[in-house]
This record gives sequence, C-alpha cells and structure tokens, in this order.
Amino acid sequence: MEYKYRNLKNYDRLYDDYDISGNNAVEAEYESMADVNPDYAGNPLIEALPFCMSQEELAMSNLHTIHVPTEKDLKTKPIERLLSSVSALDKLVIPMQWHYELQRELYWCMCRAYLNRKLTFDSASSGCPVTFRGNESVERYHIYSPTSEGNVGFSVLGLSGCGKSKAVELALSHIPQTIIHFSGTPQQFIQVPYLYVVLQKSNLAGLWNGLARSLDTALGNDISPVYYPMMKKLNRLNDKLEYAARLCTIFKVGVIIIDEIEFLKTAVRKDTFEDLLSFNNMTGVALAVVGTNESKKELFPTFQMCRRFGRDIDASEYCRNIEEYKDLIRQLSEFQWFSKEKGFSSKAIIDAMYKKSGGTVGMTIAIFKEMNRQYLIRMRKGNEPEINEKFVDECAKSCSTKSHERINGVFDVAKLLSNSYIGDKTSSNETPSVQASTTENQQTKAQRITAITDSIKDKYKLNEDVIRKTVSNIILADPDLSDGELEAEARKKLDDMKPAVRARPKKKSYYDINNAHEEIMKQVVKI
Repeated sequence: MEYKYRNLKNYDRLYDDYDISGNNAVEAEYESMADVNPDYAGNPLIEALPFCMSQEELAMSNLHTIHVPTEKDLKTKPIERLLSSVSALDKLVIPMQWHYELQRELYWCMCRAYLNRKLTFDSASSGCPVTFRGNESVERYHIYSPTSEGNVGFSVLGLSGCGKSKAVELALSHIPQTIIHFSGTPQQFIQVPYLYVVLQKSNLAGLWNGLARSLDTALGNDISPVYYPMMKKLNRLNDKLEYAARLCTIFKVGVIIIDEIEFLKTAVRKDTFEDLLSFNNMTGVALAVVGTNESKKELFPTFQMCRRFGRDIDASEYCRNIEEYKDLIRQLSEFQWFSKEKGFSSKAIIDAMYKKSGGTVGMTIAIFKEMNRQYLIRMRKGNEPEINEKFVDECAKSCSTKSHERINGVFDVAKLLSNSYIGDKTSSNETPSVQASTTENQQTKAQRITAITDSIKDKYKLNEDVIRKTVSNIILADPDLSDGELEAEARKKLDDMKPAVRARPKKKSYYDINNAHEEIMKQVVKI
C-alpha cells in the first residue's frame, strides 16, 4: 500500500489545513514515522495520526480568548449582560503538566492499538455495506487482532471537578475523529481513531449503546442514526458485545475512552465486567477509563482486569500542591470583572480559596465566577465589597455549601496548608526565576496570538479556535516575525484551508413537493 508523505516543517502538523473542530471528517495525510519507530513505517493507520505536541504547542493550542469588559463597559452596560459575560471563564484552560502527559499517552495508546493489529483487504466478497454521512457505501478493508492479548489503554483518575473530562476533550480535539484513506478510489476505507463514550446508564448495556451512538456521531449519522438503533434492538449483552466488536473492526477504531465510570454499579456480576476484557482480546481496541480512583478500584479489583487500563494519570495531583494552586490563582486572577484590578497574592485569600475548593480547578473557577458576579451586583447598588477571605467564604457558600463540605472530607486541607515542605516544592527542575521567565514569555506570545486572532477572525467563516491555532503554530515556528508579517502569514494559511469532507447530496426523490403534479400528469397521459 503506497502513499505520499506530507513535507512538514517546524511546527507544522498533519491536518493543520483542515478545520477539525466538531466531528468533521478529513482526507488522510501521512507523516513518515520511520525515524520514530521503524515498525510504524508503512502503517497508514499510524502514519495518518497527527504526532503528539510539545508542551508549549499544547499550551498555545488550548488557549482561549477571555473577553473582559473595559472600565467604561462596567459602568454603562446593563447588569444582566455583564453577569452573563462572566460565563466566559468556563472556557478558560489552565495549562498543567498532566495535560501534556495525557495527550502523549493517548497518542502512544493509539499507536500500540494499530501496531499490533493487521489491516486486510476483503477480496472474497463484495465488501461490507456501511453508512457514512447518511450515504451508503462499501468497506472492503477490515482490521483484526492476530493475537489473543489485548492492547493496553490508560486511566485518567482524580477528584470530581479537577478537570478530567475537559482535559480529555481538549486532547481529543487535536485529533480528527474520522479519517478517509484513499478517498474516491477502490481502496478507500474509513478509520475512526477514537470513540469517546460518556456513561449515562449503570450497566454494560448502556456502555455498548453509548458506543454505537458515539460511532454514529463520528460518521456523521447523528441526525439519522444507523448503528445506535440496531444496537438498541439487541437484548442480550453477548450480542451487543459481538456487534460492538464488529463495528470496531470495520471502522478500525483505535481506542475507546469511557468517561464517568462512577455510573457503573459495582453490584454488577464480576464476569459481566470481564466481558470488557473479552472485547479487548477480540478486537485489539485499547480501553481507557476516566473517573475517580475509588471507582476504578471497586470496578476492576484484580490485577488482570486493572492492567488492561494501563498507566494511571493522576489528574488531581496539583490539588495537593499549594504552590501549583498559587500559580492557578495567579493565572485566573488575570481575568477580573472588578472596577479596579484586585490582587490575589495575600495568603489569607489564597488559603480561603484553597479550603473552599479543595484545590480543584472546577470549584475554584466556580467560586471566582461567583465573586465577580456578586461584586458586580453590589457595586451597582453602591455597596462595593472588599475582596477578602470573608467575601470568598460567602461566595463559596453561594456556589454550593454541600460541595465544599464534601471536599473537606476528601483530604485534610488544613494539614496541607500547614506543611511547609509543600510550599518549597516546585513542579519541575527549573529554578523559580527560569519558571517566571518562561511563564512571562508564554504570556507575551498569548497576547500577540489574541491580538492577531481578534483582528482577522471576522473575515473568515471558521471557528475562532481554528484561527487561533493557526496563528499559534506560526508564532511557535518563527517567534521573530513582526505583527504585520504574522498576520500576513496567518491570512495565507487560512485562505488555503481545506473544507471538511462532506457527503455527496442524496439523489432527489422521484416525486417531491415541486414536481409531484407534473410527474403524476405524465403518468396519467401514458395511461
């Protein structure tokens, strides 16, 4: 099987000429992996995957613009509009070390899954009928696992609210969910690198149904599902498992990521969960789980079961490090709806935020949003509040008293705050001055990216994040470009951006509302 490699330079990546936001399919591009691992060379399923990013690339790619009102807006805009604008903080991404580890582990996981399976052409039959974007076609390439040993996945574990699901979604957003190889030729086949299943039922039937629904979404059948209704019709778990295995074989799925594993009941029989291992062995599809440590231990108590989910990525390690939490507060406090910029460096405020949030980014942002809203409301009433630990406590209770009471039961926050060694711990081998310099450099780049993106975004019918990512890649490749040169280069790339693969329009029905009378009269005349 021959294909041409794309000539990538500097920070170029596969599919950077495509808008892969949402569930857009792309025509396959290939990058030579011979220098990375000779075993990857010539495997189209691996060489069509975009390579994992560096830490700086990932941080810049995950950057979102947060628009903060000017001082004039704070005085003149209707209060309802200002209160609603605070929700922009929901899009804020605080870069963390484990985000990088996650996207790297995801890439390695997909490579393992495709390396240990074989892509075969079905020459004995006319192929398997499939539905893509509502149109029927034939798939003649299948993938199978020649060994009985399943491929290892990974686990993303941590406290509720620490950002697990958001980080997984961000990692997946850099990978096209559907890749069309050799489009328009007799050798055409479809690859679905991942399926992301968020559990909503407390049994494995819900898992298999969710898998089929996710596949329909990936294939563009979400408006008129094809595989989900067929999966729903099957009553026996074994039948669902076999149908799921067949779908993953036909569409060459690399990894299935199962989120919210807390929904699965531990009362389900142990042999039912062992069906997951059977699926792993049958298909070679890697399995990954997202949830709490406790849930994983309860659901998969044996080493045999647990090892299939590979390395544990600790998503809430930062919650136990007060220095990392201080950095989180510093980045968060750059976006304020206060009439005058307030400092958040006082130990009393940071300690109060930490105690009420348990160090989790989700609860911290929720409290900070409430602080901004309460400030706006009171300021308009002429009663501007003082930003102190008492105000933090009031806003935390306003968010959810029960939530921060439960957080206090997860680990001893007071003990963590009192341990001096935590304050001395750094998250890397860099000295504080180097870390500060690196952060300042990233902030300068981020400001330039935001400015250029804002200046050109209205001229393109593209997702703003796609434009930002394009500008980010250019500035990473050549940080010495002037703003004018950077904007010109970005415009050039955006002008050349390819549309996503779209399905051919369905044939017009013989009779429709416009031609029905004319066609019926033709038939009457014949009679």
